[in-house]
Amino acid sequence: MKLVYIGDQFYSQSRTMMSCIYTEEGERSDWGKVTCALQEGQEVHIRPANDRELVAAYKRLEAIRNAC
Repeated sequence: MKLVYIGDQFYSQSRTMMSCIYTEEGERSDWGKVTCALQEGQEVHIRPANDRELVAAYKRLEAIRNAC
């Protein structure tokens, strides 16, 4: 499992509509999925988001805020 950490603030600022971790393909994940993967013996790799991924996350957050 390869994940990207975008930051805890996205979860709270999006009113839980976003997570702080996503797969490299952009699918939402969470710490419960990480725990299950580890319990199943899977490797879990988490890296900080790069600039491109952070820009996309902030755009998504802005869209969520504008929709509310």
